[in-house]
Amino acid sequence: MGYPWLARAPLCGAICFSSIYTVPVVAQEAGGLLLSFGVEQRIEAGRNLTLDTPETGSGTTALTTLSFGLLSETKEYTFSLDFINGLRISDLPDEGNSVGIDDSSLTLAYDREVANAALSFGASFSRTDIEFLDPLSSFVTDEGVIETPADFERLDGGGTRNAYSISADLETGQQELIGFVLRASASGLDYSGTTDPDLFDSRTNLLEAGTILRFSPRTTGRITGTAEFFDADNTEQTDRETYTLAFGLDHELTSRMRFTGVIGYTDVDTVEVGSPPGEEDFSGIVGEIGLAYAMPNGEITAEVATSIESSGRLNTFLVGRSLEIPNGEVSAQIGVGRASGTDLELIGGLSWRQQIGRGDVIADLSRTIGTSIEDEARATTALAFGYVYNIDPVSRLGLSVAYVQTEPTPSIARVERTDITAVYGRELNPEWDFNTGVRYRIRDEDLVGRAEAPSVFFSIGRQFDLRP
Repeated sequence: MGYPWLARAPLCGAICFSSIYTVPVVAQEAGGLLLSFGVEQRIEAGRNLTLDTPETGSGTTALTTLSFGLLSETKEYTFSLDFINGLRISDLPDEGNSVGIDDSSLTLAYDREVANAALSFGASFSRTDIEFLDPLSSFVTDEGVIETPADFERLDGGGTRNAYSISADLETGQQELIGFVLRASASGLDYSGTTDPDLFDSRTNLLEAGTILRFSPRTTGRITGTAEFFDADNTEQTDRETYTLAFGLDHELTSRMRFTGVIGYTDVDTVEVGSPPGEEDFSGIVGEIGLAYAMPNGEITAEVATSIESSGRLNTFLVGRSLEIPNGEVSAQIGVGRASGTDLELIGGLSWRQQIGRGDVIADLSRTIGTSIEDEARATTALAFGYVYNIDPVSRLGLSVAYVQTEPTPSIARVERTDITAVYGRELNPEWDFNTGVRYRIRDEDLVGRAEAPSVFFSIGRQFDLRP
């Protein structure tokens, strides 16, 4: 059960009812060729719209967004392309009037499957103005979960952030005792005109080859070799190579219990040729053991894992329970984790999705251990909550709350970001949508201070589909 309207919100917080984002092109009726066109005009007015510290006065922004989508489906393949481009006009204190391209993205996907093999290809590019970038809505998955990027703490001030990725996957022997998997990907971040000197360009390339061993209908093995290459244009000119060889096993112990296990070896070699120069190597045994027990109304899980990251070894232990409830589901995980050189941390998460009367609820709370832009282990707490109440067939009320806090590391201070949005939306006709609401955002950083940005907004947009 999913609620995609809660996840697509680059314009109005954790919930967005813009006609452009209400129904993505890939969700339309299957088969044939489908073209989708959209346009939206959004105006927002408020105080300290760019979350500066110290705070600035009142300002206004107007964002005109055009979108185009293409979907082609046959029995053998699916091809999709989505393009969004925004033109922003702003009148802000200390900046005056300005015009610029913002909130632009391009996504392409191709999937082809035949009787015994599958091929997939994907590519994406996004360009955003850091001054207007809202990480609480820009880095949200289709399930409504906030994924905190490595540069989260430094996404303030001016400049442009360009992110790109490209990947290709090939699997053969899907119906045979032995199958093969090949994967290649490249991704990166490029910054220009930034006011934060600690933001730097970086690139990651990955190659993976694997063999799938189908020992029996209940037991499957996998041998995987992975090579990852990372380099960054930071002061240290970091160059990192990561190699992993692993063997995994998936086995049905009983009709209700499933075992998964992975054991391997990882070597992470980091070389810094800048200032100061140095070299660091982390290597060792890696692995994971998991158990899942099916219940009449859900599942019980347990997982213990150890891995080698760029910041050192990371050990985690989690137990979980998923539960089906009327018109929805709830799942929870709780456990502990420890990264090299840090204290034991409480980790886990809680997910709730349910339809209640005329309303829909989605909520996710998580605490994880990841790696910062400075290759330091950090704990992150994230909350995403959304509720939509359908007043009648053409109008609705929405409330969303998004919150992220990153714990301090030796190089980066603690950062908290909060976004609270209330929206009233109405369908003017089957193609036109109108939304208006209020938003309150907060950014609080140690040693820098607290910035607040209350604002009001409205938008009107249209989307229509064509089948040639």
